[in-house]
Amino acid sequence: MQSKPLLIISVFFLLFISACSKDPAEKYNSYMEKANELKEYKIVYKMEMSAFKVFGLGEMRIGLFKKNDNEKSVVEASVMGQSITASVYNVNGKMIVCSKDPFNPDGKPVCAKDKTNEFSQILDYTTITSNMEPGNTEVSSIGNGEYIGKKCDKFSIDIKNISILLNMSDQQSMLSSSSDLNSIKTRIEVCIDRKTGLGLYIKMYSFSKSELEDNDVENEILSMTATSFADKVDDSIFILPVKYGILGSACDNKEIIAVVDPYADMASDSKINVMGDSFSKKISNVMPLNNKNFQKGKISIVQASLPENNPPYPSYEICLGDDCQNLPCAFGVSVNCIKKSNDKQTCESDKGCIYSDGLCKQFSCYDLKDKGACNSKNCYWDESYGIGQCADTSCYNFKTQNECESSDLTCGWYESQGYTSCNPKSCYDFTVRELCESSNLKCEWKEDPGYPGYCNQKNCLGLSTKESCESSDLNCKWLSDQYGSYCTI
Repeated sequence: MQSKPLLIISVFFLLFISACSKDPAEKYNSYMEKANELKEYKIVYKMEMSAFKVFGLGEMRIGLFKKNDNEKSVVEASVMGQSITASVYNVNGKMIVCSKDPFNPDGKPVCAKDKTNEFSQILDYTTITSNMEPGNTEVSSIGNGEYIGKKCDKFSIDIKNISILLNMSDQQSMLSSSSDLNSIKTRIEVCIDRKTGLGLYIKMYSFSKSELEDNDVENEILSMTATSFADKVDDSIFILPVKYGILGSACDNKEIIAVVDPYADMASDSKINVMGDSFSKKISNVMPLNNKNFQKGKISIVQASLPENNPPYPSYEICLGDDCQNLPCAFGVSVNCIKKSNDKQTCESDKGCIYSDGLCKQFSCYDLKDKGACNSKNCYWDESYGIGQCADTSCYNFKTQNECESSDLTCGWYESQGYTSCNPKSCYDFTVRELCESSNLKCEWKEDPGYPGYCNQKNCLGLSTKESCESSDLNCKWLSDQYGSYCTI
């Protein structure tokens, strides 16, 4: 039988523990504060994202590095059996993503600013947990655990409104194809290292109803398990592999233009090398640039006239001092717009251009992120996949026959086997010659020997003589080069 003094001591001990124990949310938040105060560490996780396995995403490893104000994250993943490595550097509050060509793993990485920060956010689990607001989450203590030799406390966090917690379209799409994110029941389980406040295990999942089960079915979204930890990090980890990034480039038959974002001050010669092709890497011509001084964080436009003796399939390389990088020659990108990248006002005064993240480029509805701006530009705000995004207005947007046939676009309402849809009209829809030739779709009636007549779409390549090519209403051009003479756009 337990003695009376010992019983009294036991009761006082229990009362003392009860008085000192924290509310689970307070305890969890104190761990978050402890993690934010860490000055130096490296932690590596094995991460699994069930929603992306269908796209061939295999094992993923994530490393988080911090030393004072320097931060870096590294992702190593396997996609369809192909290894991919990307690093994210925090430079003066801007996230710079550097990645290597998976087909040339020994080549120099290509770096660019993470314009939306979505890539950076998905790397760090604190993006999920740090957005918790009072009243939106319920935190419970569910025991303790141990990972990589470290003791940790387990918490379960039930989330009432997931749309408050998530600011990333990619994460939203992992949860549901429904636009009503508020209805999704979501839970996060974490095991927090008692010493550092870092998460050693994180699991996020949602629940859905099932006709086969009495209880809600658990659907795992992602899980992260720590595999190693170090409290010392070498300074060399945070050195950027390049001195500048290329925001964009464009070329035509006369010149090539690039918009350069310097990550450091540079005073050096600059040039663009014309390579024979992407395989031989033999330099056939070198074009010096007028730019000599590049200022950190100040966008610079570099351009050069292309030589008349350009090889048939050239590739290009830009060099600022001794830092050389591949320079894409993006045909179809507006040269006129990209030249205005150093002046936002001049760019936006051109209705055919749009300014986004330091780059002036050809206008596209997909670059508009705000619903109001999207609708004001005669674009279409699409929420069909649960994620609002701006898209070009097309026949497929119209859900009723009246909307379809009364639109300014050339649309047709189609019914087949109980299904209805609004699709673009095409020349092949016409089965009568008169309707074909009188349409505004630039159609022509063709009659091939042995076959019934049909309505065909006119195209430049179908014009075999110079006279028919240049007199066409398709704005065709007659060209003669090493491939022969032909009609083209």
